[in-house]
Amino acid sequence: MYNFLTNKETDLIILGAYDTDKNQWMNKNQDNDSLIYNLVEHVWYRLRILTVNPEAEPEIITIPPECDAHAISHDGVYRFNPPKHREDKYYLTGASRVDVAIKCSSVGTFVVTATEGWSRRRRLQVSTGPTATGWADGFGDWDGDQPLAVLQVTAGTGTESKHGPFIDNKLEVGTWPSWRPDYLLDLRQDTPENYFSIEMDNASVNDLEYNEQCPLKDSGQDFDYDTLQEWNHLTVDRHPAHVHIWHQQILSNCGPGHVSVFHKSCIHILTIFIQP
Repeated sequence: MYNFLTNKETDLIILGAYDTDKNQWMNKNQDNDSLIYNLVEHVWYRLRILTVNPEAEPEIITIPPECDAHAISHDGVYRFNPPKHREDKYYLTGASRVDVAIKCSSVGTFVVTATEGWSRRRRLQVSTGPTATGWADGFGDWDGDQPLAVLQVTAGTGTESKHGPFIDNKLEVGTWPSWRPDYLLDLRQDTPENYFSIEMDNASVNDLEYNEQCPLKDSGQDFDYDTLQEWNHLTVDRHPAHVHIWHQQILSNCGPGHVSVFHKSCIHILTIFIQP
C-alpha cells in the first residue's frame, strides 16, 4: 500500500476544463495536452481527477467497465479507511477532485466520460430527499456524456509494478486506517456549539453579496474561533457549497458514499460540521 502511494511512475492526473463556448471538455495531462493516457494492463495506477468549470456545475465522471476504480481521497483528504469499494461513477463539482486507484484488466482503448449541466438537472427535477440511491439514479440519467480521457491499455512485460492500494495486494483485499491530524478527526460524536443555515446562489450567500467590510455573520454576531459548527446548506442543489481553508465533514444527503467524508465542495442538500 505504501509503495503504491509513493510510486510516482504510476501517478496520473486528469485535469478537465469545460469550455462553455465550445460545449466540450478540454483536458491536460502531465505529459501533453492530449486526452490519451497510456496504461499497462493489470497495473494499479493512482489517478487524480480534477474538474474546472467557471460556473461550478456538477459533473459525473464515469469509469469504463473494463477498469477497476476505488476512491482513496476526496479534495486532498484521505478517506478514513481507503480504498473504498469499487465504483464506476464519481460526482464532482467544478471545484473539486477525487483520487482513485485504477486498474484495467484487458488490452484495448477505453474512455472516461464526463457529464455536466445544471439545466438538465433542473428539468429532471431530481429528488433531493434523503435516499441517496434515488438521487444517484436520477443524476446518472443525464445525457450528453463526453470523453474526458482515453485510456490506451497495452499488454505488460511482467516487470511492471505489483503494488496496489490494498493491505493484501495479492488477494486485492483489505483497507487501512489513514492517519488524521487534529483538524480532520471524526466529529460526528461531538456536540456542535452553533447551528447555522445557508442559502447560496452564484453571487450571494444568504442574500448578501461579497463585501470585505461586511463578513458573513450569524444573527449579527461573528463566528467564534475554535468552535464546532453544524451548517445546513439549503440550496446546494442549485449551487455547490465550497469553503476555503477548512474542510467540511459531510453528515447526510450528499450523494452516495460521501457521508462522514471530508470535502472542500459538495452538491446536494446536506448538513455538515465545520471545525475552525
